Formats: sequence, structure tokens, C-alpha cells
Amino acid sequence: MHTKIDLIEVLKNCKDNKAGYTITQNGEVTERPFDGKYYDIKKIKNDCNFDYIELVRLPGDIIMIADEEGLLRSKEYNLLASIIYQEAYNNRDLGIVGDVVICHTSRVN
Repeated sequence: MHTKIDLIEVLKNCKDNKAGYTITQNGEVTERPFDGKYYDIKKIKNDCNFDYIELVRLPGDIIMIADEEGLLRSKEYNLLASIIYQEAYNNRDLGIVGDVVICHTSRVN
């Protein structure tokens, strides 16, 4: 999934609470199965190699789960996650590094 149409579908599925996705720093977008009603944050931290999470709120009740220490740990720039964030807030000053999980806010407890 690397096209604009695919990103729009990803965001729509997140907004409609139909699916969540992992977006890797190398541009891979894969659907992430739900762990029940909520995502298991410990699993996300393990799968994405996070010590601490940062919750990035996006319009439409979407949340991006990112690595709080991504810059300190020299993680690579995540172009797709950065585009989603920058377009949501019309702000090109900040970017996202490392892998992220994106989903509806109700999936994070």
C-alpha cells in the first residue's frame, strides 16, 4: 500500500473503526489484527521496538501510536506516517520516526 488512494482507505477504515494498521519506517502498511476490544499496548511496544509510547491524536477520532524516544534512538524517518500527521495539521515542521500503529481512538485504553 503505497498510493494516495490506499492511504485514504487506511484512514477511512481507522475512522470507521474497521481496522488498525502498522506503518513501518520503510513504507510498508499492513493491517494489524485487534487484540480484542483494545490493542494490547505491550504487544505494540514489543512488535515496534518501543520502550515508551507517544499517542498522537489525529482528526476523525484516529490515533497514531509512536515511539516517544524515536529521535533519541536514531530511528529512521517514517515518510507515510509523517505525511498523515503533516496533512492532518497542515504543519510541515514535525515528522514521525520509527514504526507506528494507527487506529480508532476507542482501540487504545
